[in-house]
Amino acid sequence: MGSDMTEQIDVAHITEAELIELVISSIEAFQYRDGPYLEREHCALARKHGYNEQPIAGFWRKAAEQARQDVAAMRGRMSKVRLVRHTAEVRPFVRRITGKVAQPAILKPRPTIISRTGRIADWSSLAIPSGANKLERLTYVPGVVGDMVDWMVSTAKRPNRMMALSTALCVVGTLIGRCVKGPTGSGTHLYVVILAPTGYGKDHPLWCGKTILKAVKAAHLIGPDEFASSPGFTKRLAENPRWSASLMNSATNSTRLKRKATTPSSKT
Repeated sequence: MGSDMTEQIDVAHITEAELIELVISSIEAFQYRDGPYLEREHCALARKHGYNEQPIAGFWRKAAEQARQDVAAMRGRMSKVRLVRHTAEVRPFVRRITGKVAQPAILKPRPTIISRTGRIADWSSLAIPSGANKLERLTYVPGVVGDMVDWMVSTAKRPNRMMALSTALCVVGTLIGRCVKGPTGSGTHLYVVILAPTGYGKDHPLWCGKTILKAVKAAHLIGPDEFASSPGFTKRLAENPRWSASLMNSATNSTRLKRKATTPSSKT
């Protein structure tokens, strides 16, 4: 069936759990690694062994529809004029990132940073608006992270500096990950949770983070938007331990697929 998972499973005596894992792994390969579309093959395998094929077909079709939506969304975004403006505004700190990522270093607290204007920038030089509340004041930082925050906020329909700072820290932490460590010896990997109501503008900073990674030729560090199974998550970490994933929802296809696949086949 064109899947590494298939080679490890005896399809002549496949169990329900093995069939579920086969489908999940194949869908992950289709979505994230240009794997083949195997709806027909997996449905035939399910019928052969007396399992319900409808959930399997449904999840394959959902994966295909999601792929089409992703392409359509990408084309819509690329067609907007603001993408050109984004690229122009990102360029000043893109050059700094690409020039420094490969240089291992140990960071010192509150380092001196070169701003996008070319001048030396430190914490004392920050201009924080007098009307900023206590939380917003924490989002004004110098250097590349500050530039990213300002860019995300200035281009957002619903600007939020805290969400922008969260994304900027994750992007920079990913780019310098496994190359730089802090004064306590800790790494730069972060796990950030953004909690906000629907329509609050969570999508924009996440999209900006991916745009920056692509702009600095680090698209290989962009992780999936969701995982169908914990084995898939573990496998991805083993393949590349340094990447940034923007997971919009905590629920996964794995839970839903396992619940539906246990439904007995209808008899005619």
